[in-house]
Amino acid sequence: MKHMPNKNEQTHILITGASRGLGAALALAYAKHYSEQANETLHLSLLATTTDNLNAIKQQCTPYCDQIDCYGVDLNDPSASIAPIQAIAEQPVDIAILNAGVTNDSKNNQETWQQQHAIINTNLLAAMACTHALIPSMQARQSGRIVLVSSIAAFKGLGLTPSYCASKAGIKAYADSIRGGLADQGVTVHCVMPGFIATDMTAAYSGATPFMISSERAAMIVIKGLQKNRLIIIFPRLISWGMRLLNILPVRWSDAILKYAGYGSPTQ
Repeated sequence: MKHMPNKNEQTHILITGASRGLGAALALAYAKHYSEQANETLHLSLLATTTDNLNAIKQQCTPYCDQIDCYGVDLNDPSASIAPIQAIAEQPVDIAILNAGVTNDSKNNQETWQQQHAIINTNLLAAMACTHALIPSMQARQSGRIVLVSSIAAFKGLGLTPSYCASKAGIKAYADSIRGGLADQGVTVHCVMPGFIATDMTAAYSGATPFMISSERAAMIVIKGLQKNRLIIIFPRLISWGMRLLNILPVRWSDAILKYAGYGSPTQ
């Protein structure tokens, strides 16, 4: 990225899905981080589909943060998110973390079309819509970072959460596809690929959750990765290598391993 904040300059960070989980932890971690930097001030724009928990997050961040704006945006309707993001981008945005996500635990191998539609809309299409809305202002300034939150599930689909895995694979492919072209225009595209994080969403998952970490620890891993300008931020390493190994093995072998581990389709 060509531009970094100068002394006494305000940094504007936008976070979607900021009302809970990783998004909320990122908001608070960034607020505390910038409060410790004497020459930098922070402007947070926090977005979620509902504002129920955003005010609580805002109150936690307020002692550390210079400016916080909260927005209720229906991320289940990707097209509806474009105009609000474009308005926010006029300020402009230095770092956009597109983190909003939902899932469904397909215990009986029965995802309804409504569930599938909501997952793809929120996890993939809304992230693409937000990116589309942010790119022009970042291109004009030759500066900015877009952080797309995928998952290690992007490496290998899991039978318990097929639509979630599909959405996260799409996020990774999208980030990989736009990164090169935008880099020449001063815009950096990062892809975050976490394993299991202790959130309400993970608590509803019926499969095993090995190497699960807290949302606070995950937030610090992401922030440190961005500080080091890592384009792909994957954690934990051990489980990510395991997921990648499954793609190298013959399909029957990898499917059998996932079924044995409890991640295969329940009807296999």
